[in-house]
Amino acid sequence: MCRLTTIFLSILLTACFITRLAMAQSPQNQVDTSPSSKASGWTAGAYAFSDQLGGFKIRKISGKGTRKNPIIIHQDMVSVAPTTLVIRATRAINPWALKGNHANGFVHIHLVTNNRTGAAWVAYKVELREDPERPSDYGDGLSFDQRSYESDAVRSNRFSDARLDFEPYDRIVFEQGFVNPAETVSMEFLVTDFTPTTIFYIVQQPRIPAS
Repeated sequence: MCRLTTIFLSILLTACFITRLAMAQSPQNQVDTSPSSKASGWTAGAYAFSDQLGGFKIRKISGKGTRKNPIIIHQDMVSVAPTTLVIRATRAINPWALKGNHANGFVHIHLVTNNRTGAAWVAYKVELREDPERPSDYGDGLSFDQRSYESDAVRSNRFSDARLDFEPYDRIVFEQGFVNPAETVSMEFLVTDFTPTTIFYIVQQPRIPAS
């Protein structure tokens, strides 16, 4: 039964991959990179990053999204409620592209987050979504390297442990640490999407002490 389930999930993922690729290559689904398009924000690598939904403020961004040159996002977090980072492809999607002028769904991200909430943090959660209102699942191909291509991709300078929760969520909870107000925490992870889409989201939320 376990083997049959694995085969079924592999077939489902392959079907989603082929369908998404066909949609991405059709003219009506090509990414609009003009200044007036929705792909606005801080651009790095093949993606644009936006704080348009509020709760935090991007201050600086750099990098290409590779292991050796990750996209580094400097941000001020001003809310302890969930906030959403909007990520849009600014280049044509090609899941087979290793590097260059395409968005291939693999992005190394390094968050440098300043605590401007006025409260200490004891943990920090990041969660991937293709739909901002619905948790990610196995079928969408999006995860924090669920297939473990790089086992050391998840780390932080302030939190000594990182718990990865897969199914029905795709999220990382950085914990076993402490970040005081006005202090900065660094968190790194790899995003992989085997059926790349033109837009996805990272929901962020610091956790404060219970009392």
